[in-house]
Amino acid sequence: MQLHTSDQSWSAAPLNALVALAPPSSGELTRHTYDLTPGIWTNRSSAALAAVNPLRRVPVLVTAGGVALTDSLAAIRFYARTEAPVWLGTDADSDEQRAAIIDSRVSTWASGVRPLVRYALDALCARGDEDERDERFIEEVCGKLHGSDDLFMSNLPNGVRAYLRLLNGTWLADNNKYVAGGDRASVADLVVYADYIVLVRVLKQSFEGYDAIKEWAERMQTLVGEHYSEFCGAMDEYGEMIDAPGALSVVDDNASGDAVNN
Repeated sequence: MQLHTSDQSWSAAPLNALVALAPPSSGELTRHTYDLTPGIWTNRSSAALAAVNPLRRVPVLVTAGGVALTDSLAAIRFYARTEAPVWLGTDADSDEQRAAIIDSRVSTWASGVRPLVRYALDALCARGDEDERDERFIEEVCGKLHGSDDLFMSNLPNGVRAYLRLLNGTWLADNNKYVAGGDRASVADLVVYADYIVLVRVLKQSFEGYDAIKEWAERMQTLVGEHYSEFCGAMDEYGEMIDAPGALSVVDDNASGDAVNN
């Protein structure tokens, strides 16, 4: 297998962590890591990534059979199914419902929260200022960027508030330590934790009143913190972009050949 990825990518972080926590049983995985820092990310790097994914998106997991999985959730599910079934609930020690719960919660969270996180990061990562739509989105959804520390919570759409209540009051209720219940982490935790880091470090979410989420996040930091270190640093850089006057702008539909999150 081959993994084309970046330590600076929000969407690649869950798969990167899973590979680190559960190395392939065969030991045969070649990792290609791309530095997405402007000025270092070059047309040559872009061409290398385009060879496996013409959309120039990370992560890309290339199977032993040569199939390139270019969707981040499909890639982490495939890797877990073939190399780390305990993380997908398909191992022999899991009850028959666990795999279905994990899959359902990944899909539920990804369909409701990830599009908003992606849009916000796209706006914050932008390089031109031609399109006022993105600055308007940041103002309306994420709040005044140079104002309160709690920029995101007071402006969250009701739907996203509902997902946070679902996570805090249902998925992590009744002493459940992790997103899919019980005391064992899964790919669902890795996916949700990446979004949590963006909410906290970039969009300045405080999570006051969400005690179950805060306790879960502490457990996740202990479990995968070192494997998210580069990713967390990249998210801090996004946060610094927020504080820089005039930093917000919009990407021109990847016309420059930049890599993007998948």
